[in-house]
Amino acid sequence: MNGKPSGLVVAPEPLAAQVGNKILTQGGNAVDAAVAAAFAQGVVNPLLCGIGGSGYILVHHAPTGRCVHIDCSCEMGALPPPVDWQTGFLGRSEAFGRYVVAGEANQMGYQSIMTPGFVMGAWEAVRRFGSGRISWAELLAPAVSLAHAGFAVYPFLAENWRSTEDKPGYPALARKLVLCPEAHAIFGRPYQVGEVFVQRDLGRTLSTIANEGAVSFYRGTLAERISAHLTAHNALITKADWAAYQAAEMPVISGYYRGWEIRAAVSGCSSSPQVLSTLQVLAGFPLSSMDPNSPDYIDLLAKAMRAGFLDHLRLKGDPPYSVAARFLQEYTSEERARYWQERIKNGQVNGLACVGGLGGGTTHLSAIDSSGSLVSWTHTIGSCGGAGVITPGLGFLYNNFVGHFYPLPGAWDSILPGKRGGGGAPLLLYKNGKPVMAIGAAGGSRLITAIVQVICNVVDFGMTLQEAVTAPRFHAEETRKLFLEPQIPEQIESTLRARGYETHRTTYMARVHTVMVDEQGAIHSGSDSRSKGGEEPSLT
Repeated sequence: MNGKPSGLVVAPEPLAAQVGNKILTQGGNAVDAAVAAAFAQGVVNPLLCGIGGSGYILVHHAPTGRCVHIDCSCEMGALPPPVDWQTGFLGRSEAFGRYVVAGEANQMGYQSIMTPGFVMGAWEAVRRFGSGRISWAELLAPAVSLAHAGFAVYPFLAENWRSTEDKPGYPALARKLVLCPEAHAIFGRPYQVGEVFVQRDLGRTLSTIANEGAVSFYRGTLAERISAHLTAHNALITKADWAAYQAAEMPVISGYYRGWEIRAAVSGCSSSPQVLSTLQVLAGFPLSSMDPNSPDYIDLLAKAMRAGFLDHLRLKGDPPYSVAARFLQEYTSEERARYWQERIKNGQVNGLACVGGLGGGTTHLSAIDSSGSLVSWTHTIGSCGGAGVITPGLGFLYNNFVGHFYPLPGAWDSILPGKRGGGGAPLLLYKNGKPVMAIGAAGGSRLITAIVQVICNVVDFGMTLQEAVTAPRFHAEETRKLFLEPQIPEQIESTLRARGYETHRTTYMARVHTVMVDEQGAIHSGSDSRSKGGEEPSLT
């Protein structure tokens, strides 16, 4: 290709990445491209993301030099949860994820829904940092077209559609859909790979948002229909809650890993600071002298991973700002890193006990443009299928993030009006003061450890981005429990078992997508083949 590329968007959904890259060729910047791609993701990956969901948008805006986190996570409604959630409380399914109550009404159905922030977050991103060369309606037009015309179902979506896995905190998709006839009518029949999936109701909803802006979704014609439907079915959200939603600008926290500055999105449920603190713990060990994925390497990283989960559990429920600020300052400090380094050397790192399993979900995109602007954006409707609820005629699934909050009173992650929730760990990396990388991932709690490993692969072992995201991975958050991908040799697993680990093989270890610019100005991408979505588009 001749000339300097206009930028690049990478995402687990190739159709959405193509949308973003086309916006770049039309003169849009990284924010424009990210918004167009994110709306398209909601169309082609509707079981995991969309306009009924949550998001964290981390932006480095090159023209102004600003690094900003737009928090468009979901917000708890004003109405109290049912009293029987307290008597039916059973525990937690994972270290920072979903709480389990009898019947799981906090995970599926109307009372599991929080006010979604995706639409307002996208609107604010364009308003503040868009190029101004492409209109809001033009940015949403590709998503509208994909919804109306349909697209060929790809393997990852088909796999989620036909999954029958049902575990505490993560009810099966089929169980959710029977609660809402509208959702069952659209998603109740699993489509096979290659079948064309058309979503005309969603297309009309997106057209309204494109023509009327975010105001329609929160305070206009769409909002009226949404509020009436949710109120009629005893959701915890009032019309006033919905209308009052704002996408807040939140602080960005910085730290360092072997000379690379890492900037992390900060809000109640963001996992970005956990990635940062885990890397700062690992900075005390000579990783580059070790063999990656050797028993010693896996053992060391597993201990650092568990340390990260132990610390940041207290930050996963949107605690009061004064509490969160104190814990955040402590857990990302050099003193805390030294504390864990000593405990790791002495073998004194436990984990958390969980009643269920580890869940997957979310999606992510990373974008870069020729001016040096970067976007790292994670968004989600929660677990597969979200709440399993659709307002008649609107075509999108609502989130189920109420299930992330403690169903009993008295804790900082208890269910209270105005609490924020979501998931993800968008990060930007800087070198010599310049922004060079946007990175993030989809995949429940495993996205945290996946991002850590990819950054170590690049910084400590000099891998290319594609090599770094493709390399075999592992995950640890619970005491002695270790998840290994099949590519890790059996003799390695045997050695780890001999050291006391309870090992489990898994084929799902998050989906990392990252872009990077090198010192010569060349743009590189890392697109995780675990997405099973096909090939990524090339540089635009």
